[in-house]
Amino acid sequence: MTDVYEQLVDHAPVGLLTISLGGVILAYNRRMATWLHEHNGAETDTFVGRNIVDWLTPSTRMLYETRVMPQILSTGSVREAVIEIKGPDGSRVPFLMNAEVAEGDGETHLRAALLAAPGRIAFEREVVQARHDAEVASEALSLMQDATSKLAVAQGVDDLGEVLVEAAGRATHAAWTSVRIEETVADGMSTVMRQWGTTPAGAHPNHRRARG
Repeated sequence: MTDVYEQLVDHAPVGLLTISLGGVILAYNRRMATWLHEHNGAETDTFVGRNIVDWLTPSTRMLYETRVMPQILSTGSVREAVIEIKGPDGSRVPFLMNAEVAEGDGETHLRAALLAAPGRIAFEREVVQARHDAEVASEALSLMQDATSKLAVAQGVDDLGEVLVEAAGRATHAAWTSVRIEETVADGMSTVMRQWGTTPAGAHPNHRRARG
């Protein structure tokens, strides 16, 4: 039965780690060793005594030290924390980590299980991007509908200019917006015929010209 348990621990489809509260690796299973070797190019007999943060990407290391560990110390566990292991080629491999505080040999340490999750993380990122794109599209549609309704009731060129200034400001989230109608004469110089909105002193607006 001992062999069965050893096979289960070593060849389970998850990486298992025992680490100190400071991140030092105390024990690991063969699956974890394989993953660390594949993604970091490390030798499989050099993990004990090294710190888990050695394999983390800079952003994941910051997350681990500022959010994951404080939560573990506060609540005793963490569930589905996303961490990324850096590869020797600069690639990032995402994992989901569950960890909990444990006592053993008179010392407090962490038991952690890591599950490779590139597909899930990629899917979640796609969902976030799709939600963002939908929000942007919805905002653009709302802006267009609002501008169209205001243009329909505009009374003359002054109302038209004000509607364009408001619409351009909302669309670009700019600190200031100016709409200008210019006439270009034969020598290539332009003369401002009409202007709406404000242009701060010294500003160089990026604008399209309505040529006369």
